[in-house]
Amino acid sequence: MTRIIPGASEMTARIFHHSSDMIAIISREHLIWVNQCFLDTLGYSKEQVVGQSVYDLGIISSEDNTMCRIYEALQTQGEIRNIEYHYHAKSGQTIYLLFSGFNITYNDEACWLFIIKDVSAQKSYEQELTRLDRLNLIGEMAATVGHEVRNPMTTVRGFLQMLQMKEPASSENCLYYNIMIEELDRANAIITEFLSVARGKVIDLRPQCITRIISALHPMIHSQAIMKDLNLVIDMGSPPQLMLDEHEIRQMVLNLAHNGLESMLPGGTLTIGTWQDESGVTLYIRDQGSGIAPEHLEKIGTPFFTTKERGTGLGLSVCRSIAARHGARIEIDTGPQGTTFKIHFPLINDHWEGVTSSSPLIP
Repeated sequence: MTRIIPGASEMTARIFHHSSDMIAIISREHLIWVNQCFLDTLGYSKEQVVGQSVYDLGIISSEDNTMCRIYEALQTQGEIRNIEYHYHAKSGQTIYLLFSGFNITYNDEACWLFIIKDVSAQKSYEQELTRLDRLNLIGEMAATVGHEVRNPMTTVRGFLQMLQMKEPASSENCLYYNIMIEELDRANAIITEFLSVARGKVIDLRPQCITRIISALHPMIHSQAIMKDLNLVIDMGSPPQLMLDEHEIRQMVLNLAHNGLESMLPGGTLTIGTWQDESGVTLYIRDQGSGIAPEHLEKIGTPFFTTKERGTGLGLSVCRSIAARHGARIEIDTGPQGTTFKIHFPLINDHWEGVTSSSPLIP
């Protein structure tokens, strides 16, 4: 049945205007009325949308199959309920929406009324749960097979080294031994990354100065930069002591620095520094690469997702796990001029009350 909304009654206008869901009335694919939530969510002003085509505004693509199905259902059935659609807002952010709608008569004209719910937060929670499920799976795999695989690998590596010592350094066999040992070391490094994201890992949190940790890593990172004809800048300032596990922080910084160095062309600069505000201390690692593609940004840190030819897809997962065990959070700013990873650490205060050295923290 066609439903009728009385012209422009004050009650109807107030209900629609103050709704927490987006509401739009469309006539022949042109927007003739939208509420404030619609404007706030999609980033438009009323003047920009009223009277305009949803296609011209870029809100909906004319080639989008989902919206074609929505229009067909409205024409044949008269209403739709909870059809999912994702949209790239004016700000560039991806917004996930649930469309419901029905046919109406508005000001004596046949129209469609859409009630649109923003479910982006729910989608984010679902993606985070999926990520944590994968981390749990990795933890179980690491705990089950990690040490069992390492033991025979260590034995094989030892015999290869022994055989290598019996060969002249210039022999062809010696070259083969080197290749086999390097591949065993690579496999061992992958297993180490698996163990780093193992669930329930015990860490040793102590009040430490992050400046000292970065200073100790400086020669190692600097040598990698020189080999790639890149520059390294350290701008640490004087941050206060934080509750840190030195081994884990070293691993996180090396992972992020290595990624930054790999993303740049010769002549680029990697910057490692800190700043402090009322909420805590932020460690940042900034490169001058080409940035992270928007379609990859949401997947960054997902186990096994990698854009590198020989990557494992575990490096950033390890970093996220380390940050979580320190009560920290990671933010990513990226663009054509480069990418900055920002790790926000809480200050030593009530946040760590009851957490002692070697307390197990599960991300």
